[in-house]
Order: sequence, then structure tokens, then C-alpha cells
Amino acid sequence: MDMNKKGLSAIVGTLLVVLLTIAAVGIVWAVLRGTIQSNTDQIDFSKFTLSMDIVAAQYDSDTGASSVTVQRNAGDGNLYGLSFIFSNATENNVVERIVTLDQLDKQTFTFSSDEIGLTGPTEISIAPLSLSSSNEQITGSISDTVKFISGSVTSPAGSGGITGDAVCGNNIIESGESCELGIDGIAGNEDDSLNGQTCITQSFESGSLYCSPDCTTYNTDSCSSLCTPDNSKDCSLQQGVCLGATQTCTAEGAWPGCDYAVYNASYELTEASCSDGFDNDCDGLIDLADTTCNLLLSGGIVDSVWPGSAPLYFDSLNLPNTTTELNTLVSKYINLSSDNVNCYPIYSAAHVTNTDTGYNMSNLQMGSVALNIAPGDIFSIWKTEDSCLAGV
Repeated sequence: MDMNKKGLSAIVGTLLVVLLTIAAVGIVWAVLRGTIQSNTDQIDFSKFTLSMDIVAAQYDSDTGASSVTVQRNAGDGNLYGLSFIFSNATENNVVERIVTLDQLDKQTFTFSSDEIGLTGPTEISIAPLSLSSSNEQITGSISDTVKFISGSVTSPAGSGGITGDAVCGNNIIESGESCELGIDGIAGNEDDSLNGQTCITQSFESGSLYCSPDCTTYNTDSCSSLCTPDNSKDCSLQQGVCLGATQTCTAEGAWPGCDYAVYNASYELTEASCSDGFDNDCDGLIDLADTTCNLLLSGGIVDSVWPGSAPLYFDSLNLPNTTTELNTLVSKYINLSSDNVNCYPIYSAAHVTNTDTGYNMSNLQMGSVALNIAPGDIFSIWKTEDSCLAGV
């Protein structure tokens, strides 16, 4: 009887050891499995194959807003989004955007001052975002970094790095630029600086060569060469409202050039529709991100308003005091800090001096009543209603 009990006890002890061993192995496997899964999530080849370039980057020091145009390079990988890193001398801030961007496609992103979250950013970096097999977000390595230069294109496509201080539109060909816009700053004019290039050097037979709006390539739309009738090719400008524009070889076997206004009625030689949400001049910059839309003339602080409960006038020490200068403000538009909806046309402007009271100030008459205007309001004056509304 005692022998049977001893044998049973040995068996039970052995079973307990086996069960404890199995439990320990299970615990260890659970830990290892979590670690392996976590590491597997990080091994995502998209982070190695996804590559982007910053084509254009602008920062408006007046509004604190920014515009960044990104081009995706060739390479496989499922892009989930982009990480934008804004930096100045002391700090940086990351803004993530969930986007769809196919290989070789471009897209322009705009950021408000609140999104940027820091004062006076000096440069912008981008990194791709992808998803792991377990749906976890993974941030890839930084693909490109460029310096901000207000009102200029700072990085040609494919640069892969900081371009320095090149300014498109200053009529000086600098590092990273193929050509330069003329003194008027408008692409497609006769005074463009082409760095010795012509239609012939660009493999055409004749015609007029121009600089592209971003100074990184040439506009060959007006260059001619023999071609097969009815064959088509892309026009030089392929951003904004010009995306998809083509020209077709004529029956005489010549390229006719591109009429972007016919292709898209929203096309403008220079951006003038500054609140429509489109890149009208096809330079990759939308509305106020384009310097031609930043049509701010002047601004200041309202001193007093009148008459009574239906104010049409205000004066300010910040207004010019000569008739010539004041006349330039008539028919322009006023934006008021007390009104984030309307822009008011300027009906008249005058300078008034009263030696008895010591009054010496200029005033403006608005074309309609501004009910909320009050002393201390900040006003800004814009050349066009579109640019004024875009700045509201």
C-alpha cells in the first residue's frame, strides 16, 4: 500500500513539473512573440523605397503661412502619408498629413501659422509615412530638406538636399537654377535669362525658348521641330490648372505651341485669382502662397471712426499724408481685424489739417458701412478684392 502511494506521488510530482514547464514555455513564447511581432512591424521595406523631393517651399512672414510642393520619386511602397518637419534655430515642429501620392506625382500642401507652431521657420524637411502589417504607422527617414526663402522656389525637383539661397525671379542665375525670370518676374517673357540656351540647343529646329516659372527647367512650348501630324505631347507646364495640357502636331508637321487659357479657362499668366484655391499660373503655388498674390499695400491701426452707429470713415496715423499717395489707395480694398468675413472697397481718401485743434491725419471713406469697426482695429489695404478676401 505504501509503495503504491509513493509511486502515485512520484507520478503526480512529475506531472506538476511537466505542467509548470509547459506554462513557463508559454509565458516565454508570449513575450518573445510580442517582441518578434513588434520588430516585424518595424521591418517594412516601404521605409527604404519611398522617396520624396521638395520641389518648392515658401514661407510668408506676414501671415505666418507656408506652402510646400512635394514630388514622389520612382520606387515601390505603400505611402500612407507625409511628415513635415518645420525648424528654426531653436526648435522644430512636426505636422503629419495623410495623403495619396503616386510615383512621380506632385502635390502642394499649405499650412497655417497655427499648424506650423513656431516663429520664423528657416527650413522644412519631409519624411514618408507607411503602415506595417499590423496597421501601425511607421515613419521613414528624412527624404529632403530645403531652406525657406519667402516668395521663391528653393529646391528644384530631384535635388535631394538643401539648395542654398537661390532666388527664382531675381534675374540672377544661381546654384540649382537652369535659367532666370526677367526683371518683370514673369515666366515666358523676352527678357528671361536663359544661360546661353536656345530652342536649337534644346534639340528643336527653331522658335523661342523661355524660362519655366520655377527656374529649374525651360519652357519649350514655343520651340518648333518636325513632327508626325496628329501626334501629341505634353506641354511644358504640368502643374496646377495646366496639369494634363497637351499639344498636337499640325498637318504641316509642326508643333503649334500650348495655349493654356484654351485648355483651362482658369489659367492666368500671373496668379491674380487669389482666393479660388487653384494654382492659376501653374508654378506649383496656390493663392497667397504665390508672391504675385501677396498684394498687400499698407496697413496700420484705426484711430477714430464716424459717423455714429453707421461708420463709413476712419482715420489713422499710419496712412500716407500726400494726395498722390492717398489717390493710389482709392478703389483698393480694406481688411479689418474686427471683421473676418468682409473686405471693404475704398471710396475716397483725404488728408485733413486743422491748425486750431492740431488735428493732422489722413482718412479713408469705405464703400459700405463697417458695423464692427472701432478705434484700435488693425487694418490692411490690398490691391484686389481676391487678395483681400484671401487674407481675411
